[in-house]
Amino acid sequence: MLSPSQEEAVCHGSGPCLTLAGPGSGKTYVLTRRIQHLITKGGVPPEQILVITFTKAAALEMKERFIGLMGQEYPVVFGTFHSVFYGMLRREPGFRTYRLLDHKSKQAILKETAYVVKMSCAEDDLLHMEQEISYIKNTMVALAEYASPYFPNEKIIKLYEHYEARKEVYHLLDYDDLLVKTRELLYKDPSFLSKWQKRFSYLLLDEVQDMNALQFEIIRLLALPDNNLFAVGDDDQSIYGFRGARPDLMFSFENYYPGVKILQLRDNYRCKARILQASLALISHNEIRFTKEILGQKEEKGNLEVVSLADKKAETAYLVQILKQQRTGGKNWEDMAVLYRNHAQIGSVIEALQDEKIPFYVKDAVPNPYKHFVMLDLIAYLRLGSPLLHRPDLFRIMNRPDRFLQRASVTREWTTFEAWKHFYQDQPGMQRTIEKLEGDINFLRSLSGPAAITFICKRLGYEAFLKKQARDDAEYQKWQESIGLLKETAKNAKTTGQIIEQWEIERDAIDRINQEKSLDKEGKVGLYTLHGAKGLEFDTVFILDCNETILPSKKADSREKIEEERRLFYVGMTRAKENLYLLAIRQEQGKKMHPSRFLKEIEKVQT
Repeated sequence: MLSPSQEEAVCHGSGPCLTLAGPGSGKTYVLTRRIQHLITKGGVPPEQILVITFTKAAALEMKERFIGLMGQEYPVVFGTFHSVFYGMLRREPGFRTYRLLDHKSKQAILKETAYVVKMSCAEDDLLHMEQEISYIKNTMVALAEYASPYFPNEKIIKLYEHYEARKEVYHLLDYDDLLVKTRELLYKDPSFLSKWQKRFSYLLLDEVQDMNALQFEIIRLLALPDNNLFAVGDDDQSIYGFRGARPDLMFSFENYYPGVKILQLRDNYRCKARILQASLALISHNEIRFTKEILGQKEEKGNLEVVSLADKKAETAYLVQILKQQRTGGKNWEDMAVLYRNHAQIGSVIEALQDEKIPFYVKDAVPNPYKHFVMLDLIAYLRLGSPLLHRPDLFRIMNRPDRFLQRASVTREWTTFEAWKHFYQDQPGMQRTIEKLEGDINFLRSLSGPAAITFICKRLGYEAFLKKQARDDAEYQKWQESIGLLKETAKNAKTTGQIIEQWEIERDAIDRINQEKSLDKEGKVGLYTLHGAKGLEFDTVFILDCNETILPSKKADSREKIEEERRLFYVGMTRAKENLYLLAIRQEQGKKMHPSRFLKEIEKVQT
């Protein structure tokens, strides 16, 4: 049964239409019913209907729901931007010899390229390179005008040019090329453009708020000349600015399509009253948004709790307690989800769930903070307390800070300080450098717990090295978090050997979670980043660490970025159907933490 606003969207005829669809408004139902309407009432051949979503899972779900609605399969095309455009390119003779890059191969090419242009190949740097190349392509920014947040501009330009040249030599395409090359063909080859415009006479676009400039330009070209474009989205749920998403394109629809019909799905069928009221109170603080009227269809108030807890340990204990209460009260584990801003927040949660035998599902592989280069450097220093020195450990730290020691000075896999000094037998200054390091390491061996980590950072100059290496204060503070995490791990250790042992336990625990990660969510509490939870819903939702510097992120240094952080929080809140717990901590690693400003914005509807 369609609501009046849903029926208006489903029955829209030809021409452009922008439908604003808030959380829980039945967006997928409307899209599938509209496809049905076009075929059964509008006489549109099903093979001429193209439905584009942003994820493979969303495309598959929509196709399955459409088949269920129709009772049989029709040749409607459902796909993501990348899959649809890859299918278009593969039919062109000029692209039949090209292969698609997988992640591992892309990393290998990036490493080759970085070496040529003399850039670091550290894991973080490679990730940033990949992100920046993707951002440049999807925003269509001119290379000369691009300002890199991580690298000198001339370096990233050289990297980009060498990366593209190397791919061309190997006849390779990355995922962003699927869009770039499609756009180029649509502009350069009139027959290619005409063929696909005739092939797809009606376009339905899901999650339009997540579109970037490149995607929108391709869609506009394909929709011509009739512009039968039905776009559905919610500007309040635009949370992918870091990928180049342009929610402002929704506000420009009337410029691109004069007379476009703008509709709104007004009803929220998901959230109970208190949760819906609080989320609407929150998002109303954003200035750049469509004005909307959203009506709750659930009369029950529901449960919204804002809980202040002493620290991460108390937060985790409270989370486990409520999970158990909910389970005892009749909820299934899969009815509950824990949401967080970034993976670094859930180490203690994972450990507690394992201890309490509570089954859980992690959507994405968890980055292992115990393998961060800072952590590995500190562990390498601690390992030098053994009689024999391992060459990889020496290579890691010999010039962190710079001691002007040569890698060639370590000639064997295992060595000693005496053998190391012998290499420099004709250089007394270098021998004294090694003797000082040896004395410091011998003293380090006598320390325990966090004091050992502090000694490395202060006395051995490692902290000063990080300060010098960091591109800015934000990066330095991020590296300091790794130091703090190892200190927390080491707090009960009585020897440096016990610190290493505890580090290995924590490292292996996260590796094991990633190795055993299952696609099966059934019977498990869901652990999701706020970005990863978009499009999902649960009876009970917890949002961790609702604190300043986390939500909103300390990187949110402009009104636009704060508004995106608020949208992210709004997305998290509106995943909850019945119970929503917003947890804040008062301190972390001895540092005072302040509650998020977003909690202040909803306090009038908390009770």
